[in-house]
Amino acid sequence: MHAMQALSQLSYTPDKQRFKS
Repeated sequence: MHAMQALSQLSYTPDKQRFKS
């Protein structure tokens, strides 16, 4: 998938919280 798509996934995935912390 594209890099932008990967970022989008993290935006709607709970894993996003891991990166935010």
